[in-house]
Amino acid sequence: MQSFPVWTWGGEHFGYLDGEYLWTYDGKNVGRMRGEFIYAPDGSYLGEIRSSNRLLTGIVRKQTRSLPFTPKPARPSVDRRENVASSVMYVGYEDFPIPSAFCQRCSGGGRRGVLLQLFSLLEVADDQPQERERREGTGQEVALSPHQGAGLAARTAMNVTLRNYLTGKKAVLQLG
Repeated sequence: MQSFPVWTWGGEHFGYLDGEYLWTYDGKNVGRMRGEFIYAPDGSYLGEIRSSNRLLTGIVRKQTRSLPFTPKPARPSVDRRENVASSVMYVGYEDFPIPSAFCQRCSGGGRRGVLLQLFSLLEVADDQPQERERREGTGQEVALSPHQGAGLAARTAMNVTLRNYLTGKKAVLQLG
């Protein structure tokens, strides 16, 4: 098969499709075509190609899985092409992840990669408005059920632990 460049639906140059393998412009094998869909090395659904060279992700297909595969060794980077105009998004779809989103996934990442992914999830979880008001000490008392309070304490402890691990700090967190 022939190699050709691909862009995200939003217009960012992603890299190229070479045969059945999807590569970032910086030489990382991040996906493999299985039929009409692209899957990550761990078998999770990433997206599909539309309009011959545009990548996008079907929201309902995110639960789809395929057989995992071993990524090909990294290749030399290719020149990054100019971004193009974004396309109008289809209902039920979202833009394909940008190449930098694959930095941990495609390089294996190890324990640090897993922790970075957890850390980013916790950052999102920490943005719950009710909990943020309580943490920022706005003076408003927010009544949390024991279950909500335990969840907040667990996320806070995990967040601090991960932040310390990732920054190399040795600290002990005491909840009380």
